[in-house]
Amino acid sequence: MTILLGLLEILVLFVVVDGLGRALLRPFRWPTDAPGTRAVSFMLGSVGISVVAFAVAAIGMFSTAAAYAIAGIAVLGAATGLYMDRENVAALPTRLRNLDKTTRAAMLAVAALSIPAFFFALAPTTMRDELVYHLMFPRHVLETGNLSGIEGNFYTHYPMGVEMIYAVLLPILGDVGCRLYHLLCLVLSGWTIFELAAARTSKRAAAVAAVALVASPTAMVFAGAAYVDLSMTLVVLAAVATLYAWHRHGTACLRLPALLGLMGGWCVSTRYTGLAYAGLFAIWFLMVHRGKDGVPLMPGFGVFAAAGLAFGLPFLARNFLLTGNPVYPLFWNVLGGANWDAELAASLKIWWSQFGMGRGPVGMLMLPINIALFGKFAHVAFGGSLGPMLLLLVVGAVAVAVGKAGERRDDAFPGLGIATVMACVLFATGPHVSRLALPAMAILAVYAAPAFDKAWGDGGRARPIGIAVIAAALAGNLALTGLEYARIQPFAVVVGAEDAGAYMSRRIQGWPVYKFINEKLPTDAKPMAVLTGNFGYLFRRPYVSDTFVEDRTLKSMIDASKTPDELRAQFADRGITHLFFNAQALRKSLTPTQWSNLLGTLDEKGEVVAHDGVMVLYEINAGAVN
Repeated sequence: MTILLGLLEILVLFVVVDGLGRALLRPFRWPTDAPGTRAVSFMLGSVGISVVAFAVAAIGMFSTAAAYAIAGIAVLGAATGLYMDRENVAALPTRLRNLDKTTRAAMLAVAALSIPAFFFALAPTTMRDELVYHLMFPRHVLETGNLSGIEGNFYTHYPMGVEMIYAVLLPILGDVGCRLYHLLCLVLSGWTIFELAAARTSKRAAAVAAVALVASPTAMVFAGAAYVDLSMTLVVLAAVATLYAWHRHGTACLRLPALLGLMGGWCVSTRYTGLAYAGLFAIWFLMVHRGKDGVPLMPGFGVFAAAGLAFGLPFLARNFLLTGNPVYPLFWNVLGGANWDAELAASLKIWWSQFGMGRGPVGMLMLPINIALFGKFAHVAFGGSLGPMLLLLVVGAVAVAVGKAGERRDDAFPGLGIATVMACVLFATGPHVSRLALPAMAILAVYAAPAFDKAWGDGGRARPIGIAVIAAALAGNLALTGLEYARIQPFAVVVGAEDAGAYMSRRIQGWPVYKFINEKLPTDAKPMAVLTGNFGYLFRRPYVSDTFVEDRTLKSMIDASKTPDELRAQFADRGITHLFFNAQALRKSLTPTQWSNLLGTLDEKGEVVAHDGVMVLYEINAGAVN
C-alpha cells in the first residue's frame, strides 16, 4: 500500500505542477515541439507555487490552511493549463504508442534508475541537511507563519525557493511528498538531457548522456531526499532549453528572453550558486543574441535582466532586512551580518575548504577522476561520487571540442561549448561537494553526447569496444550506488519487513533519546542540543542549538559562570530545561576545566533521564519539570 500511495502521489505531483506550468507558459508563446518543454513547464509551475507561498509568508499569514489554499489554486491552475493544452494532452497516448525503440528504452532506463531513490523517498527522513534545514525551515514557516530565520541556524538564511514548495507540501503530503518532488526533478532532468542531446546527435548517444547523469551515485541517492540540488539541476536545464528554443524557434518578440531571465532568477532563489549560473546565462544570452535578427540587444537584455531580478531578489531582500547582508553569511568581512563574527566566518571557510581531495594544481587536475571514482558519501571526500560515467563525459567533451567525435553541430546551439567550460570552472573553483556539480554535469552531458555516436550509433569494429566501455562505466556507477544503498538499507522499512523505529535507530545516533524527548517530556520543556548534529526536524518540542559550531553557546555559558548555581541560572534565564549532548564528542571539545564545571552543575542537581550509548539527556534541575 505504501508503494502504491507513493506512485499515486508522484503522479499527482507531476500532473498538478506540470499542468500549472502549462498555463503559465502560454503567455510566453513557447514552441510546443521544442526539446525540454516538460522541464520548462514543471519549473514554471514550481515557481508559481513558491512565489505565492513566499508572498503569503512575507505578510505573516502562512499556515496549514494557507498551504491547502495554495494547493487548491495550483490544482485549478493545472486544470486550466491542461484544458488549454488539451490537444497535446489528448494526443499523448498516440505519441507514446508511436515512440521509437530508442526513445522507449531511454524512458525505461531513466525510470528504472529512479526506483532505488523512490524507495528511499518512502522511508523515514534521515538525511542530514533535510533534518537541519531543508525540511526544518518549511516546518518553521508553518509554525510561525512568516519568513523569519531559526535562531542559531544560519542555513535558514540560504535562498529557500524550493523549501517554500515543501512548506506547501508538508501539511498535505508530509515529508514523503517533498522527497517525491525532488525525485521528479531527477526524472525530468534525465529526460531533458535526452531531448536536448537528441537535437544535436543520435538518440542512442543522447540516451547514454542522459543515463550518465541519472545513474550518477550522488543523483541516485540524493534524489530520494528532500534536498534542492536536483531542482537546481532541472532549472539549469530548463534555462538551457529556453535558450535553445529562442535560438531555433524564437521570433523578434521578447517573451522567451523574459522566460530565460525568470529561470536565471529562480536559480538564485534556489541556492547561492545560482548567482553564478544567472551570470552564466547572461553571457550565454549575449552569445545566442548575435545570431538573432530583429531583436535589439538592449531591450532583449533589459527584459532578461528585469525578469531575473524579479525572481532572484526576494530571498536576498529578505536576508538584507533580517541580517543586513543579502547573501548572509557569505562575504561577512565585507557585508557584515547579524549574529555572525570572525570566528564563525573562519570556521565556515575551513568547513567548505576541507571538501574534496586537494585544491592545488594536482588536486584540480585530478578532480574529475577523484570525484568520479574516490568520492565518499557522508564524508568530506566530495560527500558523494559522480561515478565512472563522468569520465566518459569529460573525454567525450574533449573529443567534441576538437571535432574528432560525432558530427560537429555546435552551430545548432551557439555558446554551448563555452557554457560547458564555464559551468565546470564554477564548480571547480567553489566547494567540492558532489551535489553542487550536478548542474554542471547536466550541461556537460548535453555537450558531450555526440561523442557517443562513434561508440554506439555507428557500426564498425569500434562499436563493440565502445559499448563495452559504456557498459563497464555504467556498472561502476551502479556498484558505487549499490554500496551506499547497502549502507542505508531503505527497502525493508518500506515493505514492512523492518520497524520504522529500528530503521531510525540504525540511521540516527541517539534516536531513542529523540523519541523520549518527543513523547515523555512536557510540552513546555526546552532541551538544548549540543554536538548532536542539530537535527531540528526530529524535535517535536522547542529546542535550542547552534547549527554550525555546535558547542559555541554552551562554552560561552560555562566560561561566564563561576559556580554551578550561576550556570544553572543561565540555563534558567534561557528557558532551557534539559541538556542533550554527545558525551564523547563534548568531552573532547571542552577543556578539562570546562568539563569539570559542567559536570559539577549537572551532577549536583541534574539527573540523566534518557540515554542511548554516548547520547545523553540530562534534566538540569531534577524535579523542576515533571
